[in-house]
Amino acid sequence: MPSAEIQQTKLLVERVSKDDKISPAKAIEDLTEAIKALCRTNEKHHLALAYAIRGTAFACGMENRKAAFRDWRKVLKLILEGRNHSPDGLKLVGWVRLQMGLHSRGKAQMRYFGEALGYYRRAGRPQGEATVLVERGLRWKERGYYERALKDLLTGLRIAREHDMEEIQQLEGFVREVEEMRKRNGR
Repeated sequence: MPSAEIQQTKLLVERVSKDDKISPAKAIEDLTEAIKALCRTNEKHHLALAYAIRGTAFACGMENRKAAFRDWRKVLKLILEGRNHSPDGLKLVGWVRLQMGLHSRGKAQMRYFGEALGYYRRAGRPQGEATVLVERGLRWKERGYYERALKDLLTGLRIAREHDMEEIQQLEGFVREVEEMRKRNGR
């Protein structure tokens, strides 16, 4: 594959990943073409990124969990084969595990969140850590486990403050809400 075509395919993957207005069906179509082209190259990171984004389009836009999880597992296989993992690869694996957690239920959901947290930590991505902790905290809150929810939310808030993230006020609101629910329900 000529290098100009590779570059064009990489740009397509980047464009689809950043364009909120593109329809899920169009994203899936474009990414399927990009995946076919990237499979003929040695561009593992962009191929994994294309699978990750297409998986999210399947899950969120088309509500096809089976196709989403199939694509996300391909990302894990591409990134985690071998021994040396780049921080960007670990960040992508963390993001995929977070998506798997968001689209799962029960014990599997919490397991995926825990794995995502570990990969974000290994990648040195505090914003990813904070995101996972908040999502997990909110799921604990929904289940009525207010102590666990409060622990995750407070840790996420601490990380957000340390790294001057934008969502601090929203996180403070979540913490207040869980504290009130814990007082009311005694859990």
